[in-house]
This record gives sequence, C-alpha cells and structure tokens, in this order.
Amino acid sequence: MATVAVIARYLGQAPIELTTLECPVRLSDADSGRARIELQQYLQGSKAANLLRMIPPDGHMVQG
Repeated sequence: MATVAVIARYLGQAPIELTTLECPVRLSDADSGRARIELQQYLQGSKAANLLRMIPPDGHMVQG
C-alpha cells in the first residue's frame, strides 16, 4: 500500500492534485535510476496529468 498522487503541473498555472491513500502498488527496478510503478486500480485525476508521485509506508518518495 502507498499514497499515490496524480498531478497536472504546468508553468504559470496552479497544480491540480488528487491523492489516493492506501493504494495497492507494485514497485520494481526498471533500469539504472528508473522505477516501474504498477497500480492495481485505476486512479481518478486530471485528464491533463503529467506527474505521478508515490510514497510507500517507508516514506521513500518516487515521482516522475
């Protein structure tokens, strides 16, 4: 379980963020310096979202 935020962030505009608490995820290494995040459910959020932030229970944030 993790906290996952779907965010639309554009220059000159206030960010639009929708956070889902206790979201089932699978985090794995994709390559050097890259992570793969698999979500077990569809997340609602802005259609213009361009950023995903995931914080697992250990507090290590992954975003991109």
